[in-house]
Amino acid sequence: VYTISAVDIDDKMPSWSNYGEPPVDFSAPGVAIFSTWKNGGTNTISGTSMAAPHACAAIMLSGGIPASDGQAQNDPDGNPDLIIYID
Repeated sequence: VYTISAVDIDDKMPSWSNYGEPPVDFSAPGVAIFSTWKNGGTNTISGTSMAAPHACAAIMLSGGIPASDGQAQNDPDGNPDLIIYID
């Protein structure tokens, strides 16, 4: 089980994102994500609910051993939230 926080296009953590102790495992894109929506439409939405699918895909594509490519900025608790990465 992994805990996920959201970051924006500049790797900055929004104020509403998941953080805390113990530290979050990974950060993934979760701000202004273009996604499918109700009744076959699309919408641009934000949330850890957008970051979690990105992280899940990266974990699956990496064979269950995800890598990191930096740390989220502006983390309120000061713990490093690693940005998930696929090499």
